[in-house]
Amino acid sequence: MFNRDLVSQLTRRLMEPRKFIQIIVGPRQTGKTTAVLQTLEQLSSQKHFVSADDPNLVSVEWLRNEWELARTYAKKDEAILVIDEIQKISGWSSIVKLLWDEDSRLGISLKVVLSGSSSLLLQKGLTESLMGRFEILYSPH
Repeated sequence: MFNRDLVSQLTRRLMEPRKFIQIIVGPRQTGKTTAVLQTLEQLSSQKHFVSADDPNLVSVEWLRNEWELARTYAKKDEAILVIDEIQKISGWSSIVKLLWDEDSRLGISLKVVLSGSSSLLLQKGLTESLMGRFEILYSPH
């Protein structure tokens, strides 16, 4: 199977100590989700992958619940939370900031990957709430 550079780059980042939220952005249909799934296959950490693709099911409460579930994995050892299509959750950046900062304060070893196709919505959320807490990885055509 062919692995893009994005897979290698994300794998390296997730093998490093927890420092930044990894943000995968790019146009629709560029393989963001596939790259994330290929990365997860290469890592031995506990993983929790969720998608915000269904607008009827997702909310800030849904996001908090999924994050809490991932934290249960991180209590045993390092864990990875992936939230695909994050831009579909209204107000996502504020709750991500709150939860990330809680994890940092409490020493919870939960690494976070967010992906989305709407770079405009992602950029707005990143500059509003998450300044200094993230690294952007691009998924080009």
